[in-house]
Amino acid sequence: MIAINSSKKAENDLVSAVDVIRKRFALLKEEVSQSSNDELKDEITKIEKQAAELASKNPAEYDNYASDLLALKQNTYSVQAKHTMWRKGYKGLEKKGNKIAQGVEIARQMQQDGTLNDVDFKNIDELIAKLNKLPAQTGEYAKTLEEIIPIWEEIKKKVDAVNDAENKAIKQASARIAGASAVNKAMDSNQSLIGKVKSNNGTDKNFYSQLKEKQDKLSNLLTSVEGETDPVQAAKT
Repeated sequence: MIAINSSKKAENDLVSAVDVIRKRFALLKEEVSQSSNDELKDEITKIEKQAAELASKNPAEYDNYASDLLALKQNTYSVQAKHTMWRKGYKGLEKKGNKIAQGVEIARQMQQDGTLNDVDFKNIDELIAKLNKLPAQTGEYAKTLEEIIPIWEEIKKKVDAVNDAENKAIKQASARIAGASAVNKAMDSNQSLIGKVKSNNGTDKNFYSQLKEKQDKLSNLLTSVEGETDPVQAAKT
């Protein structure tokens, strides 16, 4: 009785293993249905047929059921590997398409805000609209994306130029603020020293004149730093 039950379980396990392969490859077939990769489609269909043929047999009556199942499993490995590589490929294209679409919208907002000029979005908008209607698995998707990339690269150059200019302006403004702050501190310190020298009855007139002259130079430097487009250059003058 135990031997019979054990044998029955083994048969059920074989049948179940074939069923798992059939379900898995049914999903793969559905995923690649809109793909232009006919070779992968054919290989998946071939596995499906092999699995269906084996599923039509009774493991209790067909002596080679287990060996055929092993051969089937081994065949599935290479096909699944090809499917994985194909999936990574089209997912990469899909990701790139989405990234470009997002970049175009950012560029559009920049132009609406007035920070970006002279960008014509008509052609790229039409191509992105076409791209969005295509399955990413198809050759048409890849071809359309190839048309989009050079147009996007030209737009991106303008966007990058604006961003670089804005970053430079921010750095210059920060340097100007820091420079003005340093000059103000020097002026406060020098003015304090002038006050101390002035309040001293034994004031050294030459030293006092030197301090006054320094204060005037610092005042001129502050004006230069606050108005100069290059604060570093202003500090050198």
